[in-house]
Amino acid sequence: MAAIHPIARDRTFFTTMALVSTLVVVLGFGPGFFRIVTDATSVPLTAIYHLHGAVFALWMMLFVVQSALIARGNRALHMRLGASGAALGFLMIVLGFWVTLHAARNGFGGPLGGLPDPIQAMAIPFFDMFVFAPLFIAGLLCRRRAPEAHRRLMLMATVGGLLGAAIGRAPMFIGHPYRQLVLYLVLVLAGPAYDLITRRRMHPAYLLALLLCLLLLPNIRLWIGSTQWWHALAGALF
Repeated sequence: MAAIHPIARDRTFFTTMALVSTLVVVLGFGPGFFRIVTDATSVPLTAIYHLHGAVFALWMMLFVVQSALIARGNRALHMRLGASGAALGFLMIVLGFWVTLHAARNGFGGPLGGLPDPIQAMAIPFFDMFVFAPLFIAGLLCRRRAPEAHRRLMLMATVGGLLGAAIGRAPMFIGHPYRQLVLYLVLVLAGPAYDLITRRRMHPAYLLALLLCLLLLPNIRLWIGSTQWWHALAGALF
């Protein structure tokens, strides 16, 4: 049996991770969105949530498309779409903070089992952006000079900074923080593990990503959200 070329293997891995990440988002946000649309008794979503959802969906679609373009060797189109991806990523950051503050102001308890304290729940999506933003920006800075770092940073920005909210909303994970933690860790560690298996070393780009993801695990964010200093800080924000 012929050995799989390392480049082809890498392309398969990153495309698969993009598809798996999108599936997690669909499973997490799909049921709730469908219920709101079909149930006349549900509280309708305001425009900011529809905008946030649309931008989030576009980011995930672009993530898949960009991975598929590299897998097919179409680097030129990948680079042209990168400008749109950069604008979309910055919009994700702005909307992420905006929606977080809006939810807290309106007393929403968040995705992790409907937390009764909206200030504690606010810590989850708030720190999502503190994972996503630096990894996304670092990925942009590396896109021309270090494409291998670029693709790893964009992967970790997405799985580490965006999928926590989707995992917390998935029906089989609601109210089960340890299940959520296990799935989050599987997704976050998949890239570094792949490097260790295929290269026997981890790409340096993963070091920054793992530092942020592991220091700001969802369970740690919940603990931060329960502290008095967080309540004072969050209260000052809105």
